[in-house]
Amino acid sequence: MARSDAQKSVYMGEAYHNLVRNEASKVAPNRGAAIAQATRLMNQSAAQRARNAKIVQEAGDKWLCMLMGLPYKAKFEDGPLGTGAHIFDENGDEILTYTPNVGWHQRSTKEEQEVFDTMRATYYEAFHEARKSSASEENTLGNFDAKA
Repeated sequence: MARSDAQKSVYMGEAYHNLVRNEASKVAPNRGAAIAQATRLMNQSAAQRARNAKIVQEAGDKWLCMLMGLPYKAKFEDGPLGTGAHIFDENGDEILTYTPNVGWHQRSTKEEQEVFDTMRATYYEAFHEARKSSASEENTLGNFDAKA
């Protein structure tokens, strides 16, 4: 793919980005399910949120575990603009943030970042190697004497 892109003078084209997204999705957490659960909890009535806050406070923990067997934890913060949320994976790394004025923002996990870094480095090396080969071929052809 990198060699083909180098021939077209396109660095990290659409096919590369599709491949990276596909590979990263194999190690990605289920953000869709986490967003659905967090949204449901944030949309609860003030009374329901107060009951949940009391339960969490009595447990001595500021974390509210997500429902339906998801291995994620969420921290909700009520503010003047609405409820914000931070979603953490089973390693304790933040994977999603929600703010009322911006919406959901995705954060990469360590596993996803490893996929991105490995693929980027591999592509970079192959692309630049292909460009070097292409440049040396052009130099060889550039010295061709058609009169001879």
